[in-house]
Amino acid sequence: MSDYLDHYCERIAPGFWGEPFNLLSNLAFIIAGVFVWRYFLRQRSNIACQTWDVGLLIALLFAIGIGSGLWHLFANSWSLKTDTIPILLFINIYLLSCLFRLFSLSIYAGLLIFFVYHVVNISIQSALPADFLNGSIFYMPTWLFLLGITLFVWKLRSPGRRYYIYALIIFSISLTFRTLDQAACDIIPIGTHFLWHLLNAATLYLLMLGLINNTVADRHTPKA
Repeated sequence: MSDYLDHYCERIAPGFWGEPFNLLSNLAFIIAGVFVWRYFLRQRSNIACQTWDVGLLIALLFAIGIGSGLWHLFANSWSLKTDTIPILLFINIYLLSCLFRLFSLSIYAGLLIFFVYHVVNISIQSALPADFLNGSIFYMPTWLFLLGITLFVWKLRSPGRRYYIYALIIFSISLTFRTLDQAACDIIPIGTHFLWHLLNAATLYLLMLGLINNTVADRHTPKA
């Protein structure tokens, strides 16, 4: 652990239990995955379209909890990858699922918006320091896209739209706690990053319920 990475307020020394709150709070993602999976199984009889993306997203919920747990356990370069890769995969696959399931876009239109999202993402992260807002700048394009989804489903009165409203509110609070982690060290020695885990797990749970509800109602397939 001599090469450990100290990114959070809670960790003050190397060692497996250097971040107990940040580590154990990842159980929230596992619990969210279990509840989403059970909900999905109850709804499967009402779904007439392919759901491989939904199943993959549920699997990634578990992977996020495990990967983030390894990162906060070992706090080194390889465990950082186990934390970031599942999150990146979840964001990208969920984005594509929304473009086709919620927006009912053609394949070409969906891929175009997907490309634009990444251009904006790269532009924002290139223009600002990586530690801006304590690294939360990484999630700002995602927050903007979630805002767009929420406005869209609310305007169309889509099934499960309330889940997106709740998710946007909780994710906003969650990002705030992630951003304040280092600044809060003097006041809260354990930091606030563990609250990011708990609230983010709730956010992903709500987003999955919103997607499943729209999948149940969806009878459209992307047009070529």
